[in-house]
Amino acid sequence: MNHKLAFAFFAALPVPAHGCADTVELVVGGPRDAVDVPATQTLLREPFGTAFDAKGTAWIVEMASGNRLLHIKENGTLRQVAGREAQFDGPHNLAVLPSDEVLIGDTWNGKVRCVQPRTGQISDVEGWSVPKEKAPRRFRVPTR
Repeated sequence: MNHKLAFAFFAALPVPAHGCADTVELVVGGPRDAVDVPATQTLLREPFGTAFDAKGTAWIVEMASGNRLLHIKENGTLRQVAGREAQFDGPHNLAVLPSDEVLIGDTWNGKVRCVQPRTGQISDVEGWSVPKEKAPRRFRVPTR
C-alpha cells in the first residue's frame, strides 16, 4: 500500500517504520509572503486550524498574526478567501460544511462566522455569539 500523509506546515517529520504513512508530503509552507502562488512557496502566519472539503482540498485558518482563511485549490495554489478586512480576531478552528460554506470559531470576537467561499461574504451565525466583553481575552496576564 502507498499511504501519503499531507503535512500542512513547513517542517520535517520522521515517519516511523511502524507508522501508517509511507511518505510525508509538504503541501503548504515556504518563504514567500504572498498568495495566489504555489502553496509550497507560501509563508504562513500562525496557522492554527485545518479542514478538508468534500473534494479533499485543504482549508487553513491563521491566528492573530494572519487572521485569514486560506484555501489550497486543486491546482496547488494558495488563495486567501477571507480575512483582515473581515476583522477576524483569533480564529481558532474551522469546519467545511457539505454546502462548501466554512464555519470559523472567531474566538476573541466571541462569534462563529460563516464564510461563503465563492463570494468571500462573511456573516455571523445566529445564536452562536457572546458579547465581546464576555469573549475570552487574548494574552491574559495574571495580576498579583
